[in-house]
Amino acid sequence: MRARLLAVALACLWSLAAHAEISFPTFAPNINAQGSVIMCATPNGVYQPCNAPGSLPLPFVLLNAPFVIPQQPQVVTAIATGATGAVTATFALVPNKTLYLCGFDISALGGTAAIGPITVTGLLGGTFTYQFTSTAGGVTLNRSFSPCVPAASQTTAIAIVTTADGTASAVDVNAWGTAQ
Repeated sequence: MRARLLAVALACLWSLAAHAEISFPTFAPNINAQGSVIMCATPNGVYQPCNAPGSLPLPFVLLNAPFVIPQQPQVVTAIATGATGAVTATFALVPNKTLYLCGFDISALGGTAAIGPITVTGLLGGTFTYQFTSTAGGVTLNRSFSPCVPAASQTTAIAIVTTADGTASAVDVNAWGTAQ
């Protein structure tokens, strides 16, 4: 009976100890920290809470990793002009980077023939196609993409191509994007 009572008492004490909170004095009067406290050495080798006066700063570990400066996207543009023939503006490939098309505009002046279909090739997911006709007074097709549309791969250029308009006096293609 006595062994059984001792076992129950020890179990109760163990249960209380397992759930007890530990508090540590701090340097603010009448305030204790609950839980874990990070200890730092003093110049004479004594350990005390790191926020205590006279504690040395916590040591830090510098990992042996290369220092990498985040790279900003490189702005890329493609510009082409023409008149009665097809006009193509193509982004130049940037080594080890993927091209992104953020927008383009196409302006056409003179005549009333179609300069479409206009195709945007090299994009992830396929070719974008637009229909467009020039006017005697001039007209502009403007498209912006947010987020910018990536190329199909790092080795794929993005091109904006118009169809020939035998009556146009000017066709201009301007495109902008990034390489990341």
